[in-house]
Amino acid sequence: MRSILLALALGFLVTPAFSADPIPKIANAAQLRAQTPIHLQTGWDVRLGMTDADKDFGPFILIYADVQSKSPTEIPHNRNPQEWLGPLFVRSQWNDVKHADDKAEAERAEIKEGLYALAVPIRKGTCTITIDDGKKTLWEQKITLDEMPPSPWQPFVGLTKIKTKKTADGEGRASEEAWAAIPKIEGSAPLMSLAGFAAEHPDADTLFKNSLPLSMPLDAAWASPKGKPAPLKLSLADGVFTLSADARKMLDWPDQVLLARWWVNGKAVFPEVNGNQTVLQQDMSRLISETAKFTIAFSYPEYLQAKEGDTLALQVLYSPNGLAQVVNGERDLLMSGIVMLNDNLPQLSNRLEFKLSKELLAARNKTMDGK
Repeated sequence: MRSILLALALGFLVTPAFSADPIPKIANAAQLRAQTPIHLQTGWDVRLGMTDADKDFGPFILIYADVQSKSPTEIPHNRNPQEWLGPLFVRSQWNDVKHADDKAEAERAEIKEGLYALAVPIRKGTCTITIDDGKKTLWEQKITLDEMPPSPWQPFVGLTKIKTKKTADGEGRASEEAWAAIPKIEGSAPLMSLAGFAAEHPDADTLFKNSLPLSMPLDAAWASPKGKPAPLKLSLADGVFTLSADARKMLDWPDQVLLARWWVNGKAVFPEVNGNQTVLQQDMSRLISETAKFTIAFSYPEYLQAKEGDTLALQVLYSPNGLAQVVNGERDLLMSGIVMLNDNLPQLSNRLEFKLSKELLAARNKTMDGK
């Protein structure tokens, strides 16, 4: 097998191992569809592709699998759900991690035809990614990073409840604490059907040539098969953020599904990566409900060090399958959060810019009962 060396963004290198095929690199859906399908021993046909890490998305790469059925003979056996990618299993082993198999297995979710995607966290160091079908290793790739990639996103909403005139139900308050997070993208259920999308969307060919469903900036057209994009609308009035979606419902767990990134006077600022500490310890014993609008009491993270007169900017990412904490330490990046049934694709709001006024500072300093 010919040796290949690929120089990718963010200062990391990707090289194939010699025991299996290298993971094909793709930049758009057309390149994925052009891949030669691999027929698995389990009866599925798969086109596979890996993207570069995106500095605007976070410290992870995405692996896509376009899965079709050729009379599958069996379902792959149980494995760690974080390894699932349709009928495949993706495992990442870092050189400085002694034990990567310490997580519980689970019963395999039903496999359907469609496009799957899995986020594989990356950090400083060397990692070997292997992909198998439960019987043998089919693809293998080594990744070496010289530094930790940037982590622009953090949870947007804290668990603290606060009531104001526009948040009578106390939906929450923009978080003042901050820790690095990424959207949770799991391969247990398909994102969509590329073939079905192509049949329904009038601009499918253009989208396929220019992007993937999870390419930043997220194109709302991917979440609108009929060709009518409905982006999320973020606004701020009277000390309350409003995030609304005209043509979709969102999971009404704002602390788990909304991420934010911030700018101060035009400069992007990044939350702290929390070493080996686990801070994602939120209560999951609550009912599942949906909403078309979130109203969030105004605040902002302490680390912004913003003062009156500064220009702040905010963008919100809706992640239907939850969020995952970014950990940079001796153990692997922590991927924890909610496990949801497949919903719509992640979606990005507009970038909202505003002056930090006396009134907004007063709103931020209100007591938690809204007085």
